[in-house]
Amino acid sequence: MTHQYESAAKWFLLMCETNNWSHGLYTYVAGVCYAELFRRHPKNTEYKTQAIQLLEKVPSLLQKRKSFGRKRIPFEQFVERKINRFKTLAGNGPLTDGIQGPVTEEMTYLLCNGQKRMREPELQNSWESLELWTRDCQGEERMAMELMKSVVNRNEGKLDIARERIETRIIAEGLNRKVQLGSNDWVAGFTYYEVRLPSVW
Repeated sequence: MTHQYESAAKWFLLMCETNNWSHGLYTYVAGVCYAELFRRHPKNTEYKTQAIQLLEKVPSLLQKRKSFGRKRIPFEQFVERKINRFKTLAGNGPLTDGIQGPVTEEMTYLLCNGQKRMREPELQNSWESLELWTRDCQGEERMAMELMKSVVNRNEGKLDIARERIETRIIAEGLNRKVQLGSNDWVAGFTYYEVRLPSVW
């Protein structure tokens, strides 16, 4: 089942106990799941606490893990950049203040292209998640948000809307104007991948 954020968080934390691949990545995903829950239920401080505690553990977990060929695997590089970005945006506030962008939907997309396997009700849940995070988005987070919205549009069969969003809001208004992507540098490559998907265009 999709969009079961608390169950997903617990599952990824269980993965830390059952294998050694990347506890930093698993903990990051669990943390952003709790951040999503806190965004949905802002009066539930337990979700906020869980998100902060988990995300603050990620850097030390990345340091403990032996790198592959003295270099972090791409997902760990991604996670490290995201945590640094959250800290920058949070300033002196709690880490949850700095969490912006489509943090759960981008992990669904990057880890397993999950939106492709969703049916209409699940895609609507994805859209609701994206709308929930849209209001704070600027700059690089806005580019990531627009890409994730285009992915949902495409999987809903709204191909013209998906194309318009990519060509106008990401390429013309973002990439062509050299908007700095920073921790969201993955957006550029996946934007052109989405543009060229035969099933879309």
